Amino acid sequence: MAIVTWIATLALAQPAPEAPQPAPIPMWIEPPSITAPDYPVAALQAGLAGTATLRCQASLEGVPSDCVVLSEDPPGHDFGTAAIPVIERARMNPDFVAAVEQPATFRLRVPFALIVSNPTIVISGHETGAATVQCRLSEVSLATDCATLSETPEGTGLGAQAINVLTSGGLPPGLIPNATPGQQITVQFLFGPQ
Repeated sequence: MAIVTWIATLALAQPAPEAPQPAPIPMWIEPPSITAPDYPVAALQAGLAGTATLRCQASLEGVPSDCVVLSEDPPGHDFGTAAIPVIERARMNPDFVAAVEQPATFRLRVPFALIVSNPTIVISGHETGAATVQCRLSEVSLATDCATLSETPEGTGLGAQAINVLTSGGLPPGLIPNATPGQQITVQFLFGPQ
């Protein structure tokens, strides 16, 4: 009889199967995304990659705000200042925000990786900024049908200056390897003191 009691006790001592855990709530519905105009101009000109660590708040609607730069590496290249609008235009998941203690405060590291996929022309001068233009190559490899894709700061005319550089003569030698007539090209311009 003792053996039967011990087996019954052992069977009762087994833990109940765990209920499946719910899937984690995603943090972002529109994750932060760094675009070319977000990259700090001085860091780009120096060929530096970097990071910024921010502390921000998020509304119950998922809108990040009140971001403060906690650190940047390397320091003094405006990675922190550049990271703030990147985060503030992103959108957090309201369900994620509602699940944390209010006011919702979060800390985030924003990496800036230097990936240059388009040719870059640096123009020395007193104006500081950047422009990205797109053109088509003519039969004689001249830039035609150009348009400004981006300009930082906006409204400064740097895009028009960049187009003028490309259309006022031939392309700089080696700018576009293996260029063919009709090819669409995208060129980034950096303006500033050298």
